[in-house]
Amino acid sequence: MIKTVLIYLSLLAVIISCSAPKASSTFNYAPDKDTIRYIPYRKGDTWFFIDRQQEGPYAGYAKAWEQEWDRVWPFNEYGLAVVRRNNRDGWINTKGEVVVALNFLPIKNIDHYKPYAHGYAVLEKPDSSIEILDPKGRVVVTGRDNCEFWNVYNGKFIVYNYSAKTYGIMNTDGEWEIPMGKYTSLQNYKLNNTTNIYRYSKKIYTRNYYGLMLSDGTLLTDPIYDYIGPVKNGLCIVTDGYQKGIYNIAKRKVIKKYDKFFVNDFFADDIVHINAYLVDGEIDFTGTKIKKKGAINTKGKIVIPIKYDYLSYGYSGFVAARKDGKWGVVSSKTGRKTCDFIYDQHEEIFDGHWNLFVFTKEGNSGVVDAWGNIIIPFEYKYEHSRYYSLKILTRNLFCGKKNDKWYLFNRKNEVLAITKNEISYGDLRTRHGLIYVENQGYLDFKGTKYWND
Repeated sequence: MIKTVLIYLSLLAVIISCSAPKASSTFNYAPDKDTIRYIPYRKGDTWFFIDRQQEGPYAGYAKAWEQEWDRVWPFNEYGLAVVRRNNRDGWINTKGEVVVALNFLPIKNIDHYKPYAHGYAVLEKPDSSIEILDPKGRVVVTGRDNCEFWNVYNGKFIVYNYSAKTYGIMNTDGEWEIPMGKYTSLQNYKLNNTTNIYRYSKKIYTRNYYGLMLSDGTLLTDPIYDYIGPVKNGLCIVTDGYQKGIYNIAKRKVIKKYDKFFVNDFFADDIVHINAYLVDGEIDFTGTKIKKKGAINTKGKIVIPIKYDYLSYGYSGFVAARKDGKWGVVSSKTGRKTCDFIYDQHEEIFDGHWNLFVFTKEGNSGVVDAWGNIIIPFEYKYEHSRYYSLKILTRNLFCGKKNDKWYLFNRKNEVLAITKNEISYGDLRTRHGLIYVENQGYLDFKGTKYWND
């Protein structure tokens, strides 16, 4: 569940229309060097910013500007911060100046999702009209009515019309690059550092078929596939009837076909998860026995044996796997076990990053590395009703719930801070060195609390 939320960390959409655009803008802006200088601080019910370069009474720092707000959020990389007063949101810059008036409804889920992507933001007014703002806070598109704008990529928005149930692509000058009406879905993928492509679908008779195209609308494939998976390193999984294969976008052809496995999508480390049915250890394609999982590489070689009940995403060459009801770790390069299968549960958030995994044993959660070494002791009560009771924040920073309190601690298990409310993933603001605590305020990586009740 939380995994779906993190995958969708980058998507922001509100119900709006496709009216005429306003002034045009340039897409690329240099990040503001002062974005990490100012820290949100809460004093009772009011919020303001403190200045890391000035000493003062607020966690050792002085107030940056005199303005106080009902709520503030850290600055983005373009030197803009969301501020709220009387249930209305606006933006200020790193001089403390209001550059976007507080005329907008509160941004939904702002504590858990970025209110801007690539410097652009979609904001909703009380009359349900919207404005799309560029990285300097200038209006580039305005509108209303039954449309949804999704995050900008290289200066282009994916637009969905609820009434027509079709998609199009608009640039930040408000011009249609791909008009509405042709496609029943559009999904953006990064092909390389300069090129984005779109997976599209088109209704043919009564069914949707998928294809690939460049962002200017040039088709790479006709809509002939039953399914196209996410693009990774110029490759994607395609399904044509009952056969699946690996499609090479540069070569514009399927380079490997599979009719012996149920092929899933690419996961980390350029491996493809596969399913197959086994009978006495042999692959059975009748579909009548228990399905097992393994993985192949892009050349079709089995790199993780088809014998596991479940495989996680995995990163950095290792994958958490479940076998006979117990969890352990296997190498995605050799397929060999690196951590014994002795754990009861597995929590997938940031799974395998920094070769670390959160497992539970006898009702308590802990962190082990890919080789089974215990990094964080199994002291944090596993709560099935929660998403996560123990979280990996960075390679050296963790948080967990114990005795009805939340603890921030380092790899040496030294406690840095204790809070009454949950230490959240949300948008970790790691470029600022800040972590959000629900309904309290921000912590830095040393455990300093930037609030005073």
